[in-house]
Amino acid sequence: SRLKCQMSCCPTNLPPAARAEYNGKGNGALLGTAETYVSGDPKSKKAIVLVTDIFGFGHSNPYQVADLFAEEGFYVVAPDFFGGRPWPLDDFPPKDGMQGFMEWVNSAGSFDTALPVLSAALAHIAEQGADAKVGILGFCWGARVAFHAAERKLATAIASCHPSLLTEELAAALDMPACILPSKDEAPLEFVKEAVEKNEHGVWERFDDQPHGWCSARGVFPEKLTKAAAESNRAAEALLIVKDFFDKTLA
Repeated sequence: SRLKCQMSCCPTNLPPAARAEYNGKGNGALLGTAETYVSGDPKSKKAIVLVTDIFGFGHSNPYQVADLFAEEGFYVVAPDFFGGRPWPLDDFPPKDGMQGFMEWVNSAGSFDTALPVLSAALAHIAEQGADAKVGILGFCWGARVAFHAAERKLATAIASCHPSLLTEELAAALDMPACILPSKDEAPLEFVKEAVEKNEHGVWERFDDQPHGWCSARGVFPEKLTKAAAESNRAAEALLIVKDFFDKTLA
């Protein structure tokens, strides 16, 4: 089904995304047709496929998020789901209105488009021979990828910060642990909350003082995911929740 414009998807009343400078610690790889950033020990027993926000690798934050989880013992695989053509960082809110943007999301951001990229990432993890359990971490529209993957049992657990474009159908199909952290800009999403909390390992926590994107394009991150960092950095706090969740569910 075609995605409809929702105010909870990248709300238009937010400040521009950050342009942080960061030198990644991982490496580039070509998985299938997708340029991919990989970080961490490929022999780790716990792996994460990271699905960026709509800006893809148009900003450096995905590299930093991947490295933060890699330093916590995960093997992180972050494909470029948009083939080098993400939504431009300097065109949000869209200058030409939301219609063109949503047409782009319907095409570039559809699960049919994402599935071959996701499948190549999962195959790469399997090829490492570590029999790793896999979690999928999606930001913004990436939540939809995570929920579709969960529906197909392509992972052991899923997580999302400031999720968007979720439907009641996707929530109803959820049958694995999920960690969902909405911002103040998301709708109540009670149907998602209900689905998440049906699982004993499910985590639902709203960050009602944070804007959409606070864990991705609008995020500012510490050097490490420590409890001390989390006390003064809400992005670190959220990622630490996700880290603890994956530590338990991918064990």
